[in-house]
Amino acid sequence: MPQLLPELECQIVEEVYFVLGATAEKIKAQISNYPDHIIEIKNWQQGIGSSIACALAYCKENKLVFNSVQLPWSINL
Repeated sequence: MPQLLPELECQIVEEVYFVLGATAEKIKAQISNYPDHIIEIKNWQQGIGSSIACALAYCKENKLVFNSVQLPWSINL
């Protein structure tokens, strides 16, 4: 996670939404200094598709524009 956060700081964005599943508690501890939004996926066991679907539903419900997905596959937790 630490290698991803400086990359986010360099981009011009209004808000960042973190979609967290299986390792939510570990990641929340690492991003506690970032005042962004956390969306916890309760059915993360169903795979990455359920996380993306949940994020899209959240954006639709809150009238947010969904811009991109950052998949941090290289994060060591």
